[in-house]
Amino acid sequence: MGLLALAAVLAIALSVLYLLMDLREHELAEELEQTQRLTSVLAEQSTQYFDHVDEVLRGIQERLQTPFGEQQRLDSLPVNLLLNTRIAGLRQVRSLFVADVEGRVLNSSREIPSGGANVADRNYFTHFRARPLNELFLGTPIRNRLDGEWSFHLARPLLDNRGHLRGVVVAALEIPQIERLFTLSMLNVNHNISLYSEQRTLVASLPHVEELIGEPAPDLMQLKSLPTFKQGLQTLLSTWPGTAPRHYTLLKVGQYPMYASIQVNTEHALQQWDDTILPIVLGTAVVSVFIALAAMFLSTELKVQQRLSAALGEARTRYYHTVESVMDAIVAVDEDQHIPLFNPAAEKMFGYPAQEVLGQPLNLLLPESFRANHSQHIREFGKTGSAQRSMTRTPRLDIHGRRRDGSL
Repeated sequence: MGLLALAAVLAIALSVLYLLMDLREHELAEELEQTQRLTSVLAEQSTQYFDHVDEVLRGIQERLQTPFGEQQRLDSLPVNLLLNTRIAGLRQVRSLFVADVEGRVLNSSREIPSGGANVADRNYFTHFRARPLNELFLGTPIRNRLDGEWSFHLARPLLDNRGHLRGVVVAALEIPQIERLFTLSMLNVNHNISLYSEQRTLVASLPHVEELIGEPAPDLMQLKSLPTFKQGLQTLLSTWPGTAPRHYTLLKVGQYPMYASIQVNTEHALQQWDDTILPIVLGTAVVSVFIALAAMFLSTELKVQQRLSAALGEARTRYYHTVESVMDAIVAVDEDQHIPLFNPAAEKMFGYPAQEVLGQPLNLLLPESFRANHSQHIREFGKTGSAQRSMTRTPRLDIHGRRRDGSL
C-alpha cells in the first residue's frame, strides 16, 4: 500500500512538474510575442512621427528654394513667420531654425537671434557641407549649448538654383519629449523601451537613463551588422559580460537610420507564472498529503485485517481439527439447510463420504417422513436470534436419520 501511495504521489508530482514547465514556456512565449508586437507598434509610431517632422522640413525647404524664397534673407521676418507657423503642430519639437552656409543660426522659431549661434561643428551641418544632397539627415543626441538639455536633430539642406549649399533648416527635438511620446503610446507596459541611432548610440529610452543618452549601446556593439528594413524584426540575445543573458527585439524605423528596441521582460512573465503555480502547488500538496494519510489509514486497517484473518484462520484450523478428531458424528447446516461440514465420525455413521454430502440439503440424511417437520423446526430455531441455546426444552432430542443404504 505504501509503495502504491508513493508511486501515485510521484506520478502526480511529475505530472504537475511537467504542467508547470509547460506553463512557464507558454508564459515566456506569450511575453516574447507581446514584446514583438510592442516593438512593431513603437517602430510604426516613430516612423509616423519622423515622417511628420520631415514633412514640415520639406515644406520649409521647398518654400525657401522657390524663386520667391531665394529672394528672402534667411534672417528676415517672413522666414521667422514661416518657422513659427510650421512648428505649431509639432509638440515634440523644441525649435525650428535656419543656419547659413557658414553655420551661423540666422533665424529660429523662438526668436530672430541677435549675433546668432554657430553650428558649423554640428554633425547635421558638416554632413551637408561635405555633400550638399537633397536628403534628410538624422543626427545623434547632443547637449544644447543654451541650457545643456539633450536634443536630437533632423535637418535638410537649402540649395540655390545651381545646387550649391545656401544653408540648413533644422528641427531640434527634445529627447524628454520623445520619451513622453513613448509613455503615451505604451501605457501600462512593463518593458524597457529604447530608440537607437544607426551609429548604435542610445537616443531615447523609457525609463530615462540620463548617463546612457548618446553613448554606444553594449548590446548593439556585439552585432556585426544591424538588421535592414527588409529583414524585419529581429529577436536577439544579449550576452554582455557582467550581466544576465536577456532577449531583446530590434526593428528598423521605416527607412530612417533609427532602430526601435524593447527588452523582453522575463521577470514580469515569470511573476505571472509564479502567481499561477501557487494554487497548483498548494492543491498538489493537499492531494499528496491526503493520499499519504489515506495510505497510512488503509495500511493500518489492512494490517488489522491481516491479523484478524490470521487469527480467524488459526481458530478455524483448530476448530476443524477438533471436529475432525472427535468420536461423535457432527453435521453442520447453513441457513439454507445445506451441509458445509461433515466429519469422519458422521461418515462412519451415515455411510457417505464427505465429498458426496458437502453442499447437499440436510434432507439427504433424514427419512422422508421427518423431513418437513425437521426443516420447519430448524427454521423456527434460527429465528430466535440466540446463538447459544438448546434446540428444545429438553436437554436431549432424538432424531431419526437415514443411512446411505436406506436404513434408519
